[in-house]
Amino acid sequence: MVATHGSQLYADQLPGWLANIVSESWIGLSPLVWAAVAVTVLVTLVGRRTSWGRDLYAMGSNPEAARYLGIRTSRRTYQVFAACGALAGFAGLLYAGQYGNVDATAGNGFELTAIAAAVIGGVSLFGGSGTALGAALGALLLTEIENILALLKISIFAQQTLQGAAIVVAVAGYALISRRLDRPIRRQLGTAGDRGDSPAPAGSAPSAAQELRA
Repeated sequence: MVATHGSQLYADQLPGWLANIVSESWIGLSPLVWAAVAVTVLVTLVGRRTSWGRDLYAMGSNPEAARYLGIRTSRRTYQVFAACGALAGFAGLLYAGQYGNVDATAGNGFELTAIAAAVIGGVSLFGGSGTALGAALGALLLTEIENILALLKISIFAQQTLQGAAIVVAVAGYALISRRLDRPIRRQLGTAGDRGDSPAPAGSAPSAAQELRA
């Protein structure tokens, strides 16, 4: 917005290295592919190998528990939104290099596509699970499906319906799995409540009353 004064960006306004990025090739692959691979590897390493990334996973699983553990959730939230904004700006730069011009409507409708790709790649909408590699593989799969639908001359509205259906199925499946995993815990808590006992913490010694009943 500042560089173009709110007007449309054309190919002749781009620097030479960016305008010619599509025509170049590094080891048989486009620089756009190498950029995607580099970002995927970087985000995966940050998420798995750094305390910052582990804090984000903990916040996604249980924000309140993460706060009790001493994680500054507010600061981490601002930082991750800033990181997402930087990655979005980088993606916009690559978009400009690929298509040559950018206007105010560029990227419109990509939100649903990005969410569907992440969900298909195994990222939970409730937080706490998923990887950048899985999201990248989900994006590749979704792109291939869209290409097949385009070759079959299927309407764009059907593609959007497919993306929305993928999100709904993923959310429903996650809710079903979570409910089934919670059943044994609820059953154990209910049994302990009927006996008048509170469930002992993991690793603690049994009480005297429990030893006598045994």
